[in-house]
Order: sequence, then C-alpha cells, then structure tokens
Amino acid sequence: KEVQQASTRDALLGGVSSSTDDPYGTLDGATVSDRTRLLTGSQSLQDSTKRLQDSQRIALETEELGGDILRSLRVQREQIEHSRTVLGTAENNVDRASGTLKTMVRTMYKQRVVTGAIIVVLVFLIIFIVWRKLS
Repeated sequence: KEVQQASTRDALLGGVSSSTDDPYGTLDGATVSDRTRLLTGSQSLQDSTKRLQDSQRIALETEELGGDILRSLRVQREQIEHSRTVLGTAENNVDRASGTLKTMVRTMYKQRVVTGAIIVVLVFLIIFIVWRKLS
C-alpha cells in the first residue's frame, strides 16, 4: 500500500528536477496547489475505498449471520411441527382411552344392577322357601 502511495505521489509529481534541493523543482504556486489537491483527493479516494470494503465485509458477515438465524429458525419450526403432530396423536389416544373408560364404567354399573337383581331374587327365593317349609 505504501509502495502504491509512493508511486502515485511520484506520478503526480512527475517532471520534478532531481538536481536541485527543492523536491518540487521550480514549480509555480498553481501547479503545487493542483498537485496537493490531487494528493488529497487520492488519499480521500483510498479512505473511501477502505470504508466501502469494510462496509462490504460487514454486509457479508451480516448476511451470513442472517442465514444462520434462518437455518436455526427452520430447525425450530420443524421441531414445533413435530411436537404438534405428536401432541395431536396423544390427544387422539387420550380421547380413545376416555371412551374406553366410559364404556367400562357403564358395563360396571350394568353388572352391579344385574348382581343386585340376582341377590334380590335369591333373597326372595330363600324367604319363599323358608316360608313354605315353615307353613
């Protein structure tokens, strides 16, 4: 970079006589002012180029980070969808189990009624048989 700056400076200051002690030679004030302005413009251009390169680097890093975030979000979305599917399956299983339990409870009550009726009939039969034997 320094070599490039030196060569740019030499090119801008071309035609300078190296036989004198004055590095600018016998240039008039306008030429020196023009060359100084060109050097300043060149430095400003280099600074702007560096800022643009830095901005481009930051933009690429940001784009990469955004891509990572999107990939992470995609994985999380898939996990949520899988969880939703598993939850739906579990809900269906709970509904079936609930239906089975209700059927079992109804069957239990029916069996209690039948058992109670059998006991009542047996008690009446025992009472009837005892009454017949005693009479």
